[in-house]
Amino acid sequence: MMRVIHSIDYATPMEHGRLRASVFLAGPTPRDPGVPSWRPEAIELFRSMGHDGWIFVPEAVDRRWDWNADDQLHWEQRHLEQASVIMFWIPRSEDKLPGLTTNLEFGMWISADPGRVVFGAPADAWKMKPLEHYGRVHGVKRHWTLPETVDAAMARLFDQEGM
Repeated sequence: MMRVIHSIDYATPMEHGRLRASVFLAGPTPRDPGVPSWRPEAIELFRSMGHDGWIFVPEAVDRRWDWNADDQLHWEQRHLEQASVIMFWIPRSEDKLPGLTTNLEFGMWISADPGRVVFGAPADAWKMKPLEHYGRVHGVKRHWTLPETVDAAMARLFDQEGM
């Protein structure tokens, strides 16, 4: 049974190290309630592919941002460290979904542990050349659609954990 954990829910086990069959959905988060999140579609794709592990979603179920930023960063750091796979989907645009924090997180994780990173962005995503470059440097292929990116994350889970 797939378990979806949203910010800042701490329902995951307190064990150190990676949590088996877990995926962190990294990428830009809409702050404007009028801009839809990409994450519900990703969750449904994982569900339709039979994922029975954990999905870490760094946004609240109700998409409200009324908690402490330090608490959010702590939650994200913990779950990024626990995730078996860090899936970056970056449908960024300059005006509505710039994804500036995503650049930092992508750089950190692609350098620290590229074997856990799956990377995707649509063809029209804004300012992707640096991320594409560092993806190539670290042997991480760019995927062009959300379904393809989720499929690659599932394949990575299977490879890592014999699922």
